[in-house]
Amino acid sequence: MTILQVRNISKSFGGVRALNELSFEVEENQITGLIGPNGSGKTVTFDIITGFTKPDSGSVYFQGRAITGMKPHKIARLGLGRSFQLVKLFPNMRVRDILVFSSQTKDLRRQLEVFIPRRQREDAERKIEEVARFLGISQLMEERAVNLSYGQQKLVEIASLLVMRPEPKLLLLDEPAAGLAEHEVRNIKNILAGLKGLGKTFLIIEHNMFFIMDICEKIIVLNYGVKIAEGAPEEVRRKTEVVEAYLGSDYRA
Repeated sequence: MTILQVRNISKSFGGVRALNELSFEVEENQITGLIGPNGSGKTVTFDIITGFTKPDSGSVYFQGRAITGMKPHKIARLGLGRSFQLVKLFPNMRVRDILVFSSQTKDLRRQLEVFIPRRQREDAERKIEEVARFLGISQLMEERAVNLSYGQQKLVEIASLLVMRPEPKLLLLDEPAAGLAEHEVRNIKNILAGLKGLGKTFLIIEHNMFFIMDICEKIIVLNYGVKIAEGAPEEVRRKTEVVEAYLGSDYRA
C-alpha cells in the first residue's frame, strides 16, 4: 500500500530550477532510497515533503491526505518523522532528557497542560527504555550529548524519531550513514533492517552507494532536479545515465 505520493513537484530558487515535475511513491513497510549528486534536489524534496519549503507547483499526499504546504509540526503530528543531514542535539542535555523532550506530543495545547496523566508519562518512559535497548544506547542515557561520539549521536537522533508521539508511520532519514566508520555503518544497516521487520517505513537520502544498494527495495535517482531512474537496486545500477550522472565509471555492481 502506498503511504507517500509526490506528484509533479517543481521548485525554483532565484531562477534556478531545483526540482522539475518530480513524481514518485513510497510503499508501506519498505526502505526507499533517494540518491543523486550534490545539488540534485534531494534535500529540497525532503523539505517540501515535511513542510519546511512550499513547492511552486505539484502536490504531496501522506496516507491519502494532501499535506502540501502544511506546517512542519502539523505534518509531524500526522506521523511523519525526519532527521537532518547534520545531527542537531542539545549539547548539554542528557540523552534521557533529549528523548523525553522528543517524546512530547506535537499538540501545543497538550504540552501546555500542567498535569500530564500518570499513565501517559509511564507509557512514554517505557517507550524510551524500549527504544534505547533496541538501539543499544541504554548505557548512554545519563551522558550529555556533547560527550557522545558522532556515531552515538546518530543513534540518539534515530531514537528521538522513534519515541515521537504520535508514533511516526514514515521516517525520512538524511544521510544516516554519513561520517560513520565501517562497523557503525553495518550497525545502522542492521538497525534499519530490524525496524523494517517491525513494520517501519523509510525514505532515505544517502551517498554511501554500497549501503543504499544493499538495504533498499527501491531507489529513486535525481539529477539536476529531474528523476532519471527509479526501480530496484539491480535495475538502477545498470542504467547508463545513472552511472554517468552519479555512480561514476569506476563503480562496480
